[in-house]
Amino acid sequence: MEKRWIPTVSLALNAVLLVLLLLQGGRLSALETAANENHSRTGDLISDVTRLRDQVDALQSQLREGDRLVADFSLEPTGLDTASRALLTDAALQLKEWGADSTVTLTATAGGSVTEQTVAVDETGACRWSLAIPLEEGAEVSLSARITTGGVTAREDLGSWGDLSLLLPLRQSGTSVSGPTYREGALRGQVDICIEGEGQVLEPVFRIYVSGEEAEEIPGEISQGMDSSTGTCYAPATQDQRLEIPCTPGDTVAVTFFCRDSYGLGYEFPAAAWTVETDASVERTEPDRSLVLTWPD
Repeated sequence: MEKRWIPTVSLALNAVLLVLLLLQGGRLSALETAANENHSRTGDLISDVTRLRDQVDALQSQLREGDRLVADFSLEPTGLDTASRALLTDAALQLKEWGADSTVTLTATAGGSVTEQTVAVDETGACRWSLAIPLEEGAEVSLSARITTGGVTAREDLGSWGDLSLLLPLRQSGTSVSGPTYREGALRGQVDICIEGEGQVLEPVFRIYVSGEEAEEIPGEISQGMDSSTGTCYAPATQDQRLEIPCTPGDTVAVTFFCRDSYGLGYEFPAAAWTVETDASVERTEPDRSLVLTWPD
């Protein structure tokens, strides 16, 4: 009889625990709801900050454009001066505002070479130049204008080109490589390259380099397996237009495409490069040769 109170107490304790669990669950649910609301408010705040940053960037861009004196500028390559190793161009500039005494000095900087030419602005606010830009391999070309009106001069940047190939008559527009595999002492694969531009592609050949030494030249022909909407694609003039390059494990192999344009300027474009591993597997690598120009004598 004395121990009948134990079940009663146990039952009471269980009831208390149940009430506490229910209260705790309610608190957890409230905390979860608050956390979700905070997360939602944080997401809204981030979105607001992002929109504000975009608006500020757009406003700054509009302010910069509003300060510019040049409304439009274009540069069109027209040919090459092989004697001075320069690119011949026609440049045109349109001002937003001008006066009867306005002049513009166009400055072209290519590496250590600087070329300047000053012309008067016509009655429409336009001016034009025939400009020869020195082509130095590996040098960035940048253009700027000094605009003078009423004795006041302002300078504006017009653009820059880190890759001279973008200005040349011929440009590499794409490359396709399949394979290669190594067996029986030779590397076998296929390389196609596409060339675009305004000039003719003359004397096309593929040059093969094994461990840094030129090993072979293979004439190029129109590719049968690759085409381009903006240029002409070439492949080695071999059986099935495939390459078979004798080499040994440990060798590096590079393929380039050489041609000349109608001005006599030679171009050697990088096409593909591999390393033959000691276990006869082939690893494709980045070509270590950039565009190389060969000027006629």
